[in-house]
Amino acid sequence: MLDRTSLDYLSKDLSIAMMPGSESAVQGNTEILSVVGPNQVYVDGTRLLASGSFPSDVERLALTEQVIVAALETGRIDEAQALLAPLRTRFETIPKDTVQFGSLRVARLEGMLLEAQGKHEAALDIYNRALVQDEAYAPILKRKVGLLLDQGKTTDAMKELSHYLDHFSSDLEAWTMLATLYLQANMFQQAAFCYEECMMLSTHNYLFTTRYAELMMTMGKPKLALKYFSLAVEITASAGGALRAWYGLRQASKALIEEFNASSAGKGAGKKGKTDVEEDDSVSIDDWKELNRVAGERILGIYSEKKAGSETVSVVKSWLQTV
Repeated sequence: MLDRTSLDYLSKDLSIAMMPGSESAVQGNTEILSVVGPNQVYVDGTRLLASGSFPSDVERLALTEQVIVAALETGRIDEAQALLAPLRTRFETIPKDTVQFGSLRVARLEGMLLEAQGKHEAALDIYNRALVQDEAYAPILKRKVGLLLDQGKTTDAMKELSHYLDHFSSDLEAWTMLATLYLQANMFQQAAFCYEECMMLSTHNYLFTTRYAELMMTMGKPKLALKYFSLAVEITASAGGALRAWYGLRQASKALIEEFNASSAGKGAGKKGKTDVEEDDSVSIDDWKELNRVAGERILGIYSEKKAGSETVSVVKSWLQTV
């Protein structure tokens, strides 16, 4: 733990650095930023803080913040509290018509400390008051979402995450998390929207395309699923196509073939052997059969390339006979 002298030194002249909105000014090029692992961050960070050698107060702030977070992540609650004490004193809440925080960064650390102490409602109260002060403060919005999820309040977490994405729509990780939450709640249409955003933000990531296609299959839309499974195969063409995408393409084409056959039996085939099951005149039952065949060959080919055992290949062949 740092001594009192070091703690007093850390709290000097931090007014500008700790003001809300000053985060963009933190360059963060201190040695500690290259260290991986919270325990090592705490050990090395404490040493650097005690040395008291920093080019600017802003860098001292960045390091202090990291060390406090590392202390909390490694269960050093008393040490984190000691580091936070001088910052709490200097940037105390300012009573006005509504209670405001002298620094939203300190407010976030206060909330994290309360979370570590198991005082979840108190932490949530801090986050709510901070968001009244700045409804688009990303670090606290994220903490609030995480806290709500820890408390099992999934519906509230989805609402807050949606609010966060209203302000930070380019956050791919947040869209992915929201999609997962919607899927867990069987809210497929909302999850599909999230994956559409993910595909726009990361056009070359075949996993989002594949997940979207799988969701279309779940929603009973094999035509659309087939298109996106095909796109996932195209994205990964340089590697011979992703196995997961080929599996999906095989199943989607089978579903369309079965749908075509059922429609033909009930209504009779239309012109050129097509029925109203097909989406447009550029695609026919023969195309779906060919895709189904190619997908099966490619799935077996991938297992052969990976030198899978004969038993595994036998199981795959048996499965392919059913789809």
